[in-house]
Amino acid sequence: MKDIITDEPKNEQAASSAVETIVMPRHIEILEHMLGDKSHYRNHFASYEGTDDHETLLEMAELGLVTDGVKNESIYGNMIFFYATDEGKKHAFKKGA
Repeated sequence: MKDIITDEPKNEQAASSAVETIVMPRHIEILEHMLGDKSHYRNHFASYEGTDDHETLLEMAELGLVTDGVKNESIYGNMIFFYATDEGKKHAFKKGA
């Protein structure tokens, strides 16, 4: 199942200029891990460059679901931290809601 985000206005005249973003199941898994639970008690996901997770997070940043990664060498070496945006938070924890 995919969530679809659309920036399309609710009229037919603007339909041709719609921008659609498809949120994949892996994106939702990462967002839910990043946020902890429905209370969003945490908001971060750390990854190393070159990993599958890092590539997915870069894709999610392009979609506006997470912030661009920030390297934090003082905590975990060269790990890069990503944070859910308000747009990303909308897609987490929908099952059973």
